[in-house]
Amino acid sequence: MFVHFWMAQSPIVATEEMNLEEALYVMLKHKIRRLPVVREENDLCGIIAISDIYPYVGPHAIAKALLSEEVIENLRNVHVASVMTKSPLTCHPNATIDEIGVIMRRN
Repeated sequence: MFVHFWMAQSPIVATEEMNLEEALYVMLKHKIRRLPVVREENDLCGIIAISDIYPYVGPHAIAKALLSEEVIENLRNVHVASVMTKSPLTCHPNATIDEIGVIMRRN
């Protein structure tokens, strides 16, 4: 089985300039836990996971969507670029799921 069979053709993404409130909104709206982060020209530069936002909110508040004005303001003051994982590992669309499994176990 090849990776390209499992890839989204037009993935939902974040940008480095987005703040954490915006990124969290996108994640909750689309019920996803990770967003690729892109620069202009859709150049992949990182990935942000909902767990990267936990230090600013906490997992229980996110699950219940109970965010105070203070927390929301804190999220607005932090950009995705400052918390994302930079230069994530990638693979070719024709890589096999088995090959990617080996890479994931190693890293």
